[in-house]
Amino acid sequence: MARASVHGFTVLEVLLATMLLSMLLVVLVGSTRTLSRGWLSVKHNESQMRSIHATYNFLHLALESAQPVFDATTRPPHIQFSGDMHYVDFISVSPTHFDIPGLYRMRIDLRGEDLVVSYQLARDGGPTTSAITHRILADVNSVEFKYFGQQNQQSSRTWHAAWQSPLTLPEAVRISLSRDNVAFSWTIPIRAQGADLTPQ
Repeated sequence: MARASVHGFTVLEVLLATMLLSMLLVVLVGSTRTLSRGWLSVKHNESQMRSIHATYNFLHLALESAQPVFDATTRPPHIQFSGDMHYVDFISVSPTHFDIPGLYRMRIDLRGEDLVVSYQLARDGGPTTSAITHRILADVNSVEFKYFGQQNQQSSRTWHAAWQSPLTLPEAVRISLSRDNVAFSWTIPIRAQGADLTPQ
């Protein structure tokens, strides 16, 4: 009787196949981890850009709508708009998401690492409610405000580090901020600006 030959894998072949399969699994798992880290990074960057975009929209709407409202409690009356490199304080029309329509006194500045807005409803040139503070943007490294315009008849139209004109609004406000070592700079025109407004 003839013996049937049995063909199988040798131990060396089985070890080689196992080693190749293990190496393939290591590469696949590493690729999956890298892909998932990349995806999370993209999602994080997208979230940050949404925050920056929302911040710009809010600042643009608020500053663009700044109003030349005179403070009747001061002698002589002056426009309620002031600012330096660290803050800006002004009267503006309420954004659409505010509960009560009207004019609001707003102050935007950096507190710790948060860019915040403090606001209160203002009537007849004076505040009527206590101020509410909201964070506009977190993790801000620095913020700087500059003001463009002519502060008085003797000065020229240029950028100023502070705005203290009692009778005019600036023509524009430049906001430069740094977040996560990325710099942003926005120049926002003020629609209601004008030269030498007269108090009523």
